[in-house]
Amino acid sequence: MYINQTDPDETLTWLISELLDSEAKGEKVHIISHIPAGDDSFLMGWSHNFYEIVNRFENTIAAQFYGHTHNDHFQVYYEDSDPNGRPTHFNFITPSITTNAYKNPAYRIYTIDGGYLGASYTVLDAETYTTDITQANMEDEEPMWFLEYSTRLTFY
Repeated sequence: MYINQTDPDETLTWLISELLDSEAKGEKVHIISHIPAGDDSFLMGWSHNFYEIVNRFENTIAAQFYGHTHNDHFQVYYEDSDPNGRPTHFNFITPSITTNAYKNPAYRIYTIDGGYLGASYTVLDAETYTTDITQANMEDEEPMWFLEYSTRLTFY
């Protein structure tokens, strides 16, 4: 039982410190974590505070990357947690390489803007690759990986 579910292990305190330092230096950061905030595995008070931190540092956090759910989806953050308000951030949640819950394995390759002075470090493209594991097993062959979609080509 957590008595303090807002920041029980001081992770958010550490994150704020790092983001303040990066903001002061004009740096862009990526947040990479296993479980996206708001998942049933998270404490709701912690998730609420994390959303507030992401909104506060929307100009410092260039991108966020997660997994855990075994699904190919995303989350949108909104100012004041109002889904009718201004969007402030976006999470990429990558599908799983494991065959959990009868889903085909998949992985994603991100193309990031960077490597030069003034780079935004935002995601330029996300290519998701998958395979038909049932077919590979039925034919007793190695899985054949293929591009399922490119975010840039599919949604722009």
